[in-house]
Formats: sequence, C-alpha cells, structure tokens
Amino acid sequence: MPPETRKEKAIFQKAMRAFELNVKSIQAFRSFLSDECAPQSPEYYMARNFLRDAEMLYTEALSEAKKLLGPLPGYVSSQVADSKKAMLEAMSVVAKSADMASLKAELERDEFIASMFRPQEIALYVRANFENQRKGKRKLPNIKARMVIEKLGVKLAQARELRERAQQKHQAAPPSSSS
Repeated sequence: MPPETRKEKAIFQKAMRAFELNVKSIQAFRSFLSDECAPQSPEYYMARNFLRDAEMLYTEALSEAKKLLGPLPGYVSSQVADSKKAMLEAMSVVAKSADMASLKAELERDEFIASMFRPQEIALYVRANFENQRKGKRKLPNIKARMVIEKLGVKLAQARELRERAQQKHQAAPPSSSS
C-alpha cells in the first residue's frame, strides 16, 4: 500500500468507521423490524449502540474536516498556506481536478470514495454539486470531504428513522415476566 493511501486512511478513519457502523445499524434495525424478530430481541439494543457510535464518530469526523479544510487565520503566511495545500493534495484529502469530467474520473479512481459511493452516485453528485462547490466560501478541492460528510448525514438520517420505528415496536412489546 503506497504511503499516501495509508495517510489518507488515517485521516478518513473516523468517517469510514462511522459509515461502517451506520451500515451495521441499518442492517440490525431492519432485521429487528422484520416479522421474524421478537420485540424483546437484543437486536434492538445492538442496532441502537451501532447508531450511537456512528453518530459520535460522525461528529468527530465533521469537526476534524472543518479543522483540516477550514480557512487559515489571517496572520498565517502564504508559505504556510501553500505547505498546507501541498500536504492535503499529497495525502489525497482534497481533489486536484478543476473541470467536471476530470473531477468525476478522479473521484471514481479514489479508493476511499469508491468504498462509499457507486460510480453512478459519484457522477450524480459531481453533476449536482460542481458549480455550487465553487461558489462563495466553498472550494472545489474540498468536494471530496463534503461528499463524504453529506453521505454520512443521509445514512444517519435513514438509521434514525429506522430507530424510531424500531423503538415503537420495542415499546409495544408486553413486559417480559421474570418469574
């Protein structure tokens, strides 16, 4: 594994772990909500714990992304800013491409992005967000992090909705008798 890939994995480790735990929570909630699963099943608690841990890691990943990709203070020299930019590019944290077609191709080749997105999802995301990512305070190179954070947010919302349904099923269960 090239050194850049190891560094990238270290930087995105929390985001990837949050994604994995979220997928597990969704699977566990769906399993619990199936007709075969009893309302008192421990599957409910397992799913809740996966979701809780995913939410915590998501919050940490979001905070780290803001620190890593956010603007530098005004007193920082341009040399430091250039060094930061070079470091982020070397670690594949930011996208290097400036046009839509090459950005799409770059993201499709990215191992980390490919682990979370299908090629069709990448193409749709780039097409829908390319122009907006270049406007205002946003920077096009940060599209990779924004893409990951947004995907995690959508998946967490999906898991939370399943949690609500699972909670209703769990609370509707008659209390277990401990004789």
